[in-house]
Amino acid sequence: MSATAKSSPPGAASPDAQAYAPGCTCFYLRSAARRLTQVYDDVLKAAGLSLNQYSLLSQLSRNGGISVSAFAEVMSMDRTTLTRNLHPLEAAGWIISGSADPAGARAAGASARRRLLTLTDAGEAKLREALPLWVEAQGRVNETLGATTQQALHRSLRDSIRSFKAQQVLEA
Repeated sequence: MSATAKSSPPGAASPDAQAYAPGCTCFYLRSAARRLTQVYDDVLKAAGLSLNQYSLLSQLSRNGGISVSAFAEVMSMDRTTLTRNLHPLEAAGWIISGSADPAGARAAGASARRRLLTLTDAGEAKLREALPLWVEAQGRVNETLGATTQQALHRSLRDSIRSFKAQQVLEA
């Protein structure tokens, strides 16, 4: 650095970065997501679930008999992360994974990409137990945000998800 160059204080954004955007979108989204997750986690712990586990069970209930790869797409997760998050649900007996074989037996050496995920009866019961708690948490969030903000946020997030999916298609 030259003797005439001034360095920014630690943690300060460069003037170019400040002119480009008033803040980091990812930081704001992740901060909001962490706050929201805390609300849901606090309420759902009475059912022995985290928000992440509840979301997986809930979406699997709607998309039963789905492959790991397709479910990863539904959840906007990579397969490795999804598989890691599914292990505790499978260990608890709430989900099963098996091959597409009509007999349901997983063939030796079957590809994980062909595994089908299904909610068990115990998983359905856990979801029914947790649903009123999720409704309570959702109510707290909606009350905190207010109807107008909540609706605008949902619209904006849905639009953003569509935009990022479209961008991925264009880049593929």
